[in-house]
Amino acid sequence: MKKRLLSLMSLLCVAGLSTAQVVLFDPIVTPTGGSAAQDFETVNDIYDTYIADDFTVPAGEDWWIDSIRLYGSYSANAITEAGAIISIYENDNGSFGTLLFTDTIQTDVDGNGDGWLTPNWVGSPISLSAGSYWLVGSARKDFGGGGGQWYWTREETLNGEAAMWANPGNGFATGCTSYTPFYDCAALAVADSGVAFRIYGCYGPDKPMGTSLVGNDTTLCSADAPVVLSALPTDPEIGYLWSNGETSQTINVDSSGEYTVIIFDTLTLCGFRQGPVDITVLQTPEYDVPDDTVCPEVLPYTLLANLQGGIDITWFNGATGIFTTVDQAGTYWVTYEAPNGCIGSDTMTLTVQAEAPPTFIPSSTIDLCEGDEVTVTTADAYTSYEWGNVTDLNTVLESSSSFTVDEGGTYWLDAVAANGCGTSGEFTVVDRPTPTPTFGEGYTSTGNINLTAQGSYDSYAWSSGQDTKTITVTENGIYTVTVTDEYGCQGSATINIQNVGIADPVASSFNFYPNPTNGLVQFSWPDYQKEAFIHVMDATGRVVRTLSSSSGLEVLDLSDLNNGIYFIQMQTPQGEGNLKLIKQ
Repeated sequence: MKKRLLSLMSLLCVAGLSTAQVVLFDPIVTPTGGSAAQDFETVNDIYDTYIADDFTVPAGEDWWIDSIRLYGSYSANAITEAGAIISIYENDNGSFGTLLFTDTIQTDVDGNGDGWLTPNWVGSPISLSAGSYWLVGSARKDFGGGGGQWYWTREETLNGEAAMWANPGNGFATGCTSYTPFYDCAALAVADSGVAFRIYGCYGPDKPMGTSLVGNDTTLCSADAPVVLSALPTDPEIGYLWSNGETSQTINVDSSGEYTVIIFDTLTLCGFRQGPVDITVLQTPEYDVPDDTVCPEVLPYTLLANLQGGIDITWFNGATGIFTTVDQAGTYWVTYEAPNGCIGSDTMTLTVQAEAPPTFIPSSTIDLCEGDEVTVTTADAYTSYEWGNVTDLNTVLESSSSFTVDEGGTYWLDAVAANGCGTSGEFTVVDRPTPTPTFGEGYTSTGNINLTAQGSYDSYAWSSGQDTKTITVTENGIYTVTVTDEYGCQGSATINIQNVGIADPVASSFNFYPNPTNGLVQFSWPDYQKEAFIHVMDATGRVVRTLSSSSGLEVLDLSDLNNGIYFIQMQTPQGEGNLKLIKQ
């Protein structure tokens, strides 16, 4: 146990400044067991026991004792806390002389429950000059309710006078009712000569340094905190330890409480407690009226400061109470005054901003192909929708998040956003006709036909699989083209091709021009053909014009015919021939 006690001495000298500084007296050499030293509750007064041991203040020294440590232990299962009773007497030739100091501490002085009791008087240290003294001590601890007992550790080595033990009520039946040395109280059956204790403090001759705490008892509002407390003197060799744990000369205090400071020499650790200063921080009323952004239809807007408990509220416009209203954007302020006199305030900024117009999907201008329909939605979600046509602003056609349209026109939407703000917008639907392609034909040198979809389109799809504007037809048959225009609308046309690869003597002997023609066509044929009949047929095979002549030269006027492809059938005594004519 000796090594354990000695190892803690240096730690306490440095870290335990609030309860101990310099070790002034240390008689511990060979600690042994423990003996009862306890002031019990009234019902157990006959068991009250006390131990006295002597110590000496050397010649030429003055001590300022700020704490005394009594090393001890508790009985099994005892509550590990205790107060202390300490008395100091002059030593009158081995007996108690004048009582110089006594203190009964009812509160716990065993900070960590290890059985080491450390009463302290840091604020008013005990002053002793050179001489011999008796220290009398015991634990102040109730036995009942599980309190148990405390035992003061004995010291085997004699240092000055022998330690003495007393049980005035003789509750332990030892017969040692007055102070008797351990080894003379037979019932104790111990031969030890002292007890384990240490005395801490500072050397004199003057009281340890101490000046004044700069600062008075103060009451302030929390909005005005912190208050500054400073300690004097100011010197590089002086340290400070405040009751809140800070170590600077000056501290900022923003909470209620009593504040003290130990001012000490950083080399000797001798110090002096100053204070307390009582700081009372009154609560300043606080309430945050939040900034807000609202839409115009929400105005007038209610500003709310929902403070209770007798708080007086005054708004920028002189209104009182928890709310007021405003009808435009701006920055507004409010003050709060509590019954304690503290005044708080807050400002808020109100921004008025209309909801953005809706963004329509697919767009605000929509092309609608003949026979189709389009479903219109919005990029943002709203809590309510009303759709209609501008031809009737009062009739709602749809109230869901989407609107299906099957004819051209201008349409409107009135919607309400999640924040309660309204918005509106219009979109236009344009009817687009179905494209109607026509055909153009031209012969190739091999008798095939170049078939062209007349008109300008974005894409072409032929029944024969090609996707170009013009295709080459090498076989008779029915051909269909489907075109897609710039609006995505589609249309189709079909043609029956029957004259691919025509080659016969009669046809080859006839000449006609121009081909293509826009009206007049001149025909000529050789004399040997003599009488000739000429029939003009449309694409369906219907005869639309007939000519009979033997002159070998004729002119037909086809200007009244529709543009398109026509077939010329020639009948002569030598036979029949066929040619194709394009009217444009």
